[in-house]
Amino acid sequence: MEQPPVTQPRGHRGPHPAQRIGVAVHQVRGRHRQHIGFPAPMLNAAGNWYESNNGGRLMIIKDASQRLAPRLLADSHTGYQARCERDPRARTGEGLWQASEIYTPIEAWYALGRPTIAINANFFDVRGQQGGSWKTTGCSSPLGAYVDNTRGLGRTNAAVTGTLPYAGKQGLSGGDERWMALSTMILPVKGAPFVVPPRDDADFDAATPVVTGLLDKGTRFVAVAGIGLLAPGDTGQLNDPGPSAARTAIAYVRDRDEMYVFQGGSYTPDQIQDLFRGLGSDTAVLLDGGGSSAIVLRRDTGGMWAGAGSPRGSCDTMAVLCDSRERAQPAWLAFN
Repeated sequence: MEQPPVTQPRGHRGPHPAQRIGVAVHQVRGRHRQHIGFPAPMLNAAGNWYESNNGGRLMIIKDASQRLAPRLLADSHTGYQARCERDPRARTGEGLWQASEIYTPIEAWYALGRPTIAINANFFDVRGQQGGSWKTTGCSSPLGAYVDNTRGLGRTNAAVTGTLPYAGKQGLSGGDERWMALSTMILPVKGAPFVVPPRDDADFDAATPVVTGLLDKGTRFVAVAGIGLLAPGDTGQLNDPGPSAARTAIAYVRDRDEMYVFQGGSYTPDQIQDLFRGLGSDTAVLLDGGGSSAIVLRRDTGGMWAGAGSPRGSCDTMAVLCDSRERAQPAWLAFN
């Protein structure tokens, strides 16, 4: 694993943490997940290495462009997934359908068909609804692009928003009406992931031409959206210092053809950007975090909490290893 020249952190002895994590990654030997059992290497845009030991889990999918099999918990608007469409309370003040049912981590894992890995995905709409809130109606919608074209559901968003990429609002809001554009990550089935960044904070529709083109070609892929961390030609410092919270994020390293999934810990967005930069990525997106950050690993596929001092999951069962605040939410991403 190639690394830039490294400078030992002050007071540090032994291999640099970036070198240690490189060794750990390549010792996985066919597995696709590994707990960070030592300080995580962080590299900021100025080229300075540092380390943080605030917990979290780093999953590695090797040979991603040959093996990647993603899927989303997409809304079919039929059967049990039609409940929110029939609920007149599940509308925002502007009348936007909140058509996506929310699921706890274990519910999402079952609904996704018991995948190898499931994580929370997009931020979701927390604005008030005509019947109260997403917590009282059990309905919301993912923010930004959210598309699954792996199982014939690639055009279902059109029934709700009249668009192909978006199941709800196109940008990120903290519950008010101030919106910020999001970056989209495209995850093809057996293909190399790539990021579609907005030109600026007001470029809310960057995903449409890309998603439409992929759908028209019949490409099997999923699209998720979050805060852009890294994109080719755009690897400058995010300058988002906080707050520190549990984080969920995904990244791709083209040189090694490895997909990274990070979940948990207590980090700022800048630190997650620095983690992926230190791992050699220029393709990374920060998904929802805090109380939404969640992961479920299927035990019978060799799942483990590995690494020194690895924490016990908060929602483990006989079937899965699970860690979350158990918040129900509408957007879930799975890998097999």
